[in-house]
Amino acid sequence: METALVTLQTILGRRKLDTTVERVTTDDLDAANLYTLGKRLVIFSQKEKIIANDIGKYLKYAGDNGYTEGTIVVTLSKPSENVLLAMKSHAKNNVQFFTMQELQIDITLHRSHMPHRICTQEEVAKLLEKRKIVNPEQLPKIDSQDIQARLIGAVPGDVVHVTRHSETTGQADMWRLCVTDAYANVETKQ
Repeated sequence: METALVTLQTILGRRKLDTTVERVTTDDLDAANLYTLGKRLVIFSQKEKIIANDIGKYLKYAGDNGYTEGTIVVTLSKPSENVLLAMKSHAKNNVQFFTMQELQIDITLHRSHMPHRICTQEEVAKLLEKRKIVNPEQLPKIDSQDIQARLIGAVPGDVVHVTRHSETTGQADMWRLCVTDAYANVETKQ
């Protein structure tokens, strides 16, 4: 858990957010260790598997106790599809979910990592004008629960700039629209 906290501090520090860690004690939530990172509530679930009701309890606790800047839930294992859908429905409210495994290393330090960043409104306006795009919905999508979107704090509606590296073509800039579920309404070939 300590490594995960340090990784979260690094992630939030890159976003220029307060990373002061404080332990939170409560009897309201069972099987969970709570901390604050700045003004964000961090909940380390100690359950082997969490269910959608657990997410509801965590978010109710956060709301009841004034944690409005954001909530980060860290689970021991990968969530089921139902839990993932419940998680995605809260992405717009600065609720992020990570597994303990995802926070054991900082993947942004890997040599194959493609830098991602959230574009400003001015950058989005220039992009749309330059590329003659009428609506940001025409951009390719990035899922709100994609690890890169979670690392930079992208919420549905944000436009994300991706810098791709290629040994043959060099650097390529790409833009993605962060959406609640990038895989909704996508037909799969069978």
